[in-house]
Amino acid sequence: MIKPVPTIKLLSMSFILSISISCSDNQAPSVRDFEQKASLQIKLLATSLKKQLIASMQLGGPVAAIETCKIKAPEITNHLNSSDTLKIKRTSLRLRNPNNSADDWEQQVLTNFEQQFSSGTPIQELVYSEKITKGDQTTLRMMRAIPMQAVCLTCHGDRQTMSEGVIHSLQKDYPNDLATEFSIGDIRGAFSVSQTFSN
Repeated sequence: MIKPVPTIKLLSMSFILSISISCSDNQAPSVRDFEQKASLQIKLLATSLKKQLIASMQLGGPVAAIETCKIKAPEITNHLNSSDTLKIKRTSLRLRNPNNSADDWEQQVLTNFEQQFSSGTPIQELVYSEKITKGDQTTLRMMRAIPMQAVCLTCHGDRQTMSEGVIHSLQKDYPNDLATEFSIGDIRGAFSVSQTFSN
């Protein structure tokens, strides 16, 4: 069974930058250095997405929030990926947006997260990283589970309590939606970060 690595304290931006500068383009950093920078990137994405979501809810309600998740979330993610050598995404075993599909490695980690969570592991401890060498490339990968929060239940909770507007928007934009019937504290999915280097 995949075991989670300890939760990592975020370092200052200046120290993180010094790590990235000290590593040449062709040399992979240590797994710990990668974990520290990946944790910072996850925090940045999570904070940005939550601010956008709350602002949309306040201005236009749940239907506006669905539109924000559809348009703004990919824009924010793409912007982070264009300005950094790390690549970050969100994925889940219960997808809403098919563009966020998990690859084989991510599916295995997500499945193990679910098994550990069912066995009593706190969701905050569900973090896993791995160094993968294949041919002339080394890829560092890390995933961190995303807990379901109250602000997300309006569009991801019990379908019986959703408004007609939310139901209509979900059916229109995501006809194959699997991302409902969550409760607070469930595993919504995970952030996935990777970085590839030539050996």
